[in-house]
Amino acid sequence: EGHWEELDKDIDLAKVLDKVPMDMTDAPAELTPIQKSICERAFLIFQGDTKKIAKAIGSTSMAVATYAKEKGMELRSPRFVTPSKLPKKKKEKHDFKSMKNYNAKWLNRITSMEIHPAFIPCDHDEPCNDETC
Repeated sequence: EGHWEELDKDIDLAKVLDKVPMDMTDAPAELTPIQKSICERAFLIFQGDTKKIAKAIGSTSMAVATYAKEKGMELRSPRFVTPSKLPKKKKEKHDFKSMKNYNAKWLNRITSMEIHPAFIPCDHDEPCNDETC
């Protein structure tokens, strides 16, 4: 039981549970490499709100703002697809119900076409060999 108290003496639960705001002296002035790798994506997710970014990556808002300015991070304007920008679908003009509406040459060619299957199955009783197949 006593070993937990030794491990917990460095943890301030009030700060962990966000009851006491993080002071500027609590976090380092510069971001760690892991924080830097997360920061750019967090900048887009949190729409440039440095306080939220800092809280998410465990740093100060001043360090996040400095890093964002140093890297030239800017918010992109939102890109929404509007109905006017969507490509228009072409309607099929072949909604015919009768065969008389089709081109006669095409219709004759289609009806007289012979379909050649890629595989013709065997229809004999004995096992397959060179003589029977």
